[in-house]
Amino acid sequence: MLLPKNKIPNSLLKGVFTPEEKVREVVLNELLQQGAKIKQQEQVKETIKQKALNPLEQRIPIPLTEAEAEEVDAQILATKQRITDARNKLTSVRNQLTEAINNLTNGQGLSFQVDVSKKPRVKRALRKLFNEDLTEITYDMYLEMLQAKVNIEKAEVADYAQGKLK
Repeated sequence: MLLPKNKIPNSLLKGVFTPEEKVREVVLNELLQQGAKIKQQEQVKETIKQKALNPLEQRIPIPLTEAEAEEVDAQILATKQRITDARNKLTSVRNQLTEAINNLTNGQGLSFQVDVSKKPRVKRALRKLFNEDLTEITYDMYLEMLQAKVNIEKAEVADYAQGKLK
């Protein structure tokens, strides 16, 4: 026996539609939107790579879109944060090492015997830096030599950046 459409009991309709199906549809739509965002971000990163591929061959800089500019800014900030973290870690390790050396040597400092007779460049560098011929260097002298090396390298990079060196 067929019932007219407006006379169908509610108990039959409850089994046909459940809110769970609606929730699944909403979740599926959200996942699709997230997937589209991720795909768009990947496309932005790819276009940034293409624009930066050979900047020396391009005579006119290719402008970035707003999304590309935001991505580049985010990459720059992330890189700066990694650099800061690395510098902080290096400083911490350096301080721990200096403290450990001072504790082991009762504050007298660590010293090394150096045979520079077969290394004229090292002998000349020690003489220039400390104004004397040395056969023994302390840990503090070693740190001073490392700092001098860093300063020389920075000066060379600055000269190269200004076009003084090629």
